[in-house]
Formats: sequence, structure tokens, C-alpha cells
Amino acid sequence: MPTAFPTHLSNLRRGDSITIGVNLTIDGVPYALTSDGAWCTIKEHPDDSTADAILIKKSIAAGGSDAQLEFIVNANTNVRQTLHIKLLKAETAAFPNRVRTLYFDVQVATPDGDISTAASGTLTFVPEVTIEFTTTTTTSTTTTSTTTTSTTSTTTTSTSTTTTTSTSTTTTTSTTTSTTTSTTTTTSTTTTSTTTTTTTAP
Repeated sequence: MPTAFPTHLSNLRRGDSITIGVNLTIDGVPYALTSDGAWCTIKEHPDDSTADAILIKKSIAAGGSDAQLEFIVNANTNVRQTLHIKLLKAETAAFPNRVRTLYFDVQVATPDGDISTAASGTLTFVPEVTIEFTTTTTTSTTTTSTTTTSTTSTTTTSTSTTTTTSTSTTTTTSTTTSTTTSTTTTTSTTTTSTTTTTTTAP
């Protein structure tokens, strides 16, 4: 079975993405991991229940993903003998911004069905220096309004005929013309707003 050496990692920065590498060995000799099951548990106190764990990382076979815990193949031996436990930025940023020591262990399922602890120890996180950042957003809005009046032309013709005798006829014609002029008005308004947001890390 792999040998679990106490591991004490310090000066891990809160708010960073962190990958912890665990090399599996038996009596100092690299151990070729043939099983797919592995998981890492991180707790505030060693005797806390699993339900109260700060983080639990699992391999694909254990119900997790490579984004949590990944097997790394040794390029020289072409066997899996290293585990990468991945802590995301969002996960470490959720820690209090102070020195904090957590306890962890890494367990693997061996080919014969046994469970073996491959690594255990502590992880000490330190406060991050940059805990405040400013974001500035500028938004421009342009509004265009157009008013159009169409041209209308109306012509009315009226004819009046008056007969006075059988040989004399008088005809009067009256014409009225009405015209509306086309008018187009365009109004353009541009509004620019700038919002500055300052965020402080918890």
C-alpha cells in the first residue's frame, strides 16, 4: 500500500487557485496507482465529521471530476503515480482573511479493494494583500427621434351653369387649391453614464 508521509504546506495564499501534488510511494519507491478511486478531505479540525468538512475533492470514479482531483501519468514510467488536488480561487477566497490552518488527508482505493491513506497533514493559509479592487463601467445611450409631416395637395373645381334664354348661356368655374408643406424634424440625444464600484474581499 502507498505510504502516507505527514505533509505540512504553509504560506498558501487565500484567494489563489492552488494545486497540491501527492506522489504515491511504497518504501520510497513510486507506486503505480491502478485504481481510479481517490478523494481528499479538508477539515477545520481532524475530528470533525465528514459532513462538516470544509472541502471534499473526488476523482471521477469517486463521483467527482478532473477539475477536483486528477491522476497524473509519469512521462518516464507511463504509470499513474501522482495525484493533483485542485483548490479553486472561489473556494480559497471564501476563507477568512487571516492565518488559518486546516487538516487534510488523501485516500485511494487499492486494486485489492482496500482503502489506503496516501497523504495527510496540514494546510496553512495566509491573508491576501490585495483585498479591494475597483471596477469602472461606462455606458453610452443614443436616442434619435424623427418627426415627418407628409405633403398633401387638394384641388377642387366647381362649375355653375345658368341659362337665361334659349340662345344665351353663362358658365362660371371656380377652382380652389390647398397645399400642406412636408416638414421633417430629427432630434438626437446622447447620454453617457459612468459607474464606479469598489469591492472588498470578505
